[in-house]
Amino acid sequence: MDTGEADAALSSILAHSRNDDNAIRVEAIPGLGRNIRSSSARERLQEIWSLPSEQVIQRLSELLGDDDMAVELEATEVLARFGGRAGLVAILGELGRRVDDPDSDYIAYRLQELQTNDGLPILQNSRKIMDQSPSHEVSEGINQIEQLFGYLAPKDK
Repeated sequence: MDTGEADAALSSILAHSRNDDNAIRVEAIPGLGRNIRSSSARERLQEIWSLPSEQVIQRLSELLGDDDMAVELEATEVLARFGGRAGLVAILGELGRRVDDPDSDYIAYRLQELQTNDGLPILQNSRKIMDQSPSHEVSEGINQIEQLFGYLAPKDK
């Protein structure tokens, strides 16, 4: 696939992720995940360094606040699995912003499942982020997951 085709495919996936139909948005999220390391020319440097596409990370981050919980949870999983530090920061920031929103608990539970069932180092990576003096929202998100499942990976003393 040449750069023009890759850009057109990514544009189509991004458009589907903005569709009013919840099912279409959910279906678009795996496509965003496949393009998180986009090979388009303008992102070639990011690809060389194996960094996530900023455009894809941004859209997935927006989907964390979607009206449909299934969309939020799919975006959470893709960001946690493939988004690197930027993806995790986006999730933690969303948790921190929505500290009083009971629906955000589902996002935290998904992170717990990924840590427990899939062995993703969510807590360990979150603690590294905490060491870098993150924003208040991200710190709050880290505190939430520590309370929920911090026992799964005890802190080094």
